[in-house]
Amino acid sequence: PDVNGAAFQVDNEMAIGTTQFIYPSDVTSDNDGIYKLAVNGKIRGAGLRLTSQYWSDFVFAKEYQLPTLQAVEQHIIEKGHLPNIPSEKEVVEKGLDVVEMAKLQMQKIEELTLYIIEQNKKIEVLESKVNALQTKK
Repeated sequence: PDVNGAAFQVDNEMAIGTTQFIYPSDVTSDNDGIYKLAVNGKIRGAGLRLTSQYWSDFVFAKEYQLPTLQAVEQHIIEKGHLPNIPSEKEVVEKGLDVVEMAKLQMQKIEELTLYIIEQNKKIEVLESKVNALQTKK
């Protein structure tokens, strides 16, 4: 380890800002596997690229069942957060997988886009009906 505790390396694992892999708990290993880097402090960089085996475009598949807004509302009333999104308690206790959260956020954005398209179609029908009624006068 560095004399001042700035960096610590063991078996291809590295800790920065700490002389041990404990912050706030043992972060080198958990149910998700073994971590190769532990940082006690903020990280800043010019870029970050994370990879994933899947993305949320399944929302646009014909067989995808978009939840009704009533079902979403009921879930929010009962659970206090969006469906399929971790609660505050879960994030505080377990942390947050950035790639998974990005995928979930994109899924919600894509669902919102579908809701807006659906609502826009309804608005256009209503506008057409209002215009037809106004021209009959």
